[in-house]
Amino acid sequence: AVSAARHAVELDPQYGRARATLGWAYLKLGRTEEGLAELEQGAALTQHDPMFLGQLGEAYGLTGNVEKARAVLHQLTEAARQEYVTPYYRAYVHTGLGEYDSAIDCLEQSLAEGTGGLYGLKASFLFAPLRGHPRFTALLKKLNLEEEDGYRIADETGMSRDAIRMAIKRAVAELARRMGDAAS
Repeated sequence: AVSAARHAVELDPQYGRARATLGWAYLKLGRTEEGLAELEQGAALTQHDPMFLGQLGEAYGLTGNVEKARAVLHQLTEAARQEYVTPYYRAYVHTGLGEYDSAIDCLEQSLAEGTGGLYGLKASFLFAPLRGHPRFTALLKKLNLEEEDGYRIADETGMSRDAIRMAIKRAVAELARRMGDAAS
C-alpha cells in the first residue's frame, strides 16, 4: 500500500488525496510521524478541505495529539458557521478522540441532513472503533447496512488490505484523470 501511494505522490506531489492515502498507510504501519506529516500536507494541499481536515483531526486524536485534534474540531465548527460543512467530518475527529457517542451524534445528524459519505460507513476503516457500539449498529440498520454474520471488513489494524488497495486505486485513477485533463 505504501509503495502504490508513494508512487501516486511521485506522479503529482501536489495531489492532496494521494498524500492523505499515504499518510493513513504510514499510520497503519505505526509510522506516526511520517503519517501525520503526509496527512498535514494533504490537508494543506486541499486548502484545508473539511474532509481532509477531519481525517487529520482523527489521526491526531488516535495518536494522542488531543490539543491538535480539538483545534481541528474547532476549525471545522467555525468553518460550518461560514459555509455548510457536513457533520460527517466532525465525526472523524470525535472517533479519533474516543468520543464515540459524539461521533455517532454527528453521523445521525448527517443522515438527517442527507449528507456525508454514509454509503461507505460500514466498510470505512476511519469508523472501525465504532463497530459493535449499539447506536452505530442501529445506524447501520437504518441505512440497510447491518452487519452480516461472519462479515469481516477489517483486520486487527481496522483497515483491510482491500480497503487500502481500493483507496489507492481511486487516488491513482483520479490522478491519471487529472493529468489527462491537464494535457488537453
